[in-house]
Amino acid sequence: MSATSTVAAAAAATVAASARPNKQTALIQRQLELLRQTPLNFVQNLNTEQHDGTNEVTGIMTGPENSPYAGNQFDFILRFPLEYPFKPPAVHFITPINHPNISSKDGFACDDVLIGTWTTKMNLIDVLNGTHSLLANPNYDKPVDSIPSPDSNNQK
Repeated sequence: MSATSTVAAAAAATVAASARPNKQTALIQRQLELLRQTPLNFVQNLNTEQHDGTNEVTGIMTGPENSPYAGNQFDFILRFPLEYPFKPPAVHFITPINHPNISSKDGFACDDVLIGTWTTKMNLIDVLNGTHSLLANPNYDKPVDSIPSPDSNNQK
């Protein structure tokens, strides 16, 4: 299945989940549509879900070429806080990964772009590009296991 068709399916599933989506869900739907128009070759199988009123996007990310993760595929979840788009989504890798900026406990990916420089103008494509870039360019000065994940109290 192509990235375009998986994004379209994810957008359709989000629409079907609620006849009148809330503002956050509608924003995520628009961003998925933008991603459908400009697919990222390293992301596939995007799906949307809601858990306890929180929006999530799941998918698979292929590791960057010329990195230790090249050719590997990693399942991930983007968890959107209720304050989104004013706060960034939390990125969690489900597939275990040995990376200084990804928690060995819950897969939380600590990216300075998401945490320190987030603005409401950023979108799902920025999150996915930033996370993919983090795999290729780890920040050894800020290992994530010393930083609690922003939604560590909301784990399933």
